[in-house]
Amino acid sequence: MLLEWNEQLDTGVNALDDDHRCLVLLANRIHKAAQAGEQEEVETLVLEFCAYCDDHFVMEEEYMRDIGYPNRAEHKRDHDQMLADIDNVMGKVRQNLDAASVMAEFIFVWIANHVLVIERQLAEFVRGKNASA
Repeated sequence: MLLEWNEQLDTGVNALDDDHRCLVLLANRIHKAAQAGEQEEVETLVLEFCAYCDDHFVMEEEYMRDIGYPNRAEHKRDHDQMLADIDNVMGKVRQNLDAASVMAEFIFVWIANHVLVIERQLAEFVRGKNASA
């Protein structure tokens, strides 16, 4: 089953939401490529995913700082841990095709957890902040 974006995941910040939609799309593309046994495509998409994450994380962490988001440190730790984990798994992807599926699953699960749980907390904070403004 692929991840689907829905309005409940919107933070109300267009730049963040656009990035999150792109990350979900990339995770789904990685998952599909792994299911099809396309190792080179998985590697290419994972590198694209990581580059996108690097840029997005910087922007999102600056935004969280600017709005005084109280769970910023926890959110950043999740970003940092994902980047460390993905680097470890990427080495396995380059070794064999089964690892490509492991990478796809890792990204898929991380996106599901991060977007559906951690980003939702940020979205609730932003909505509350906007409602009181």
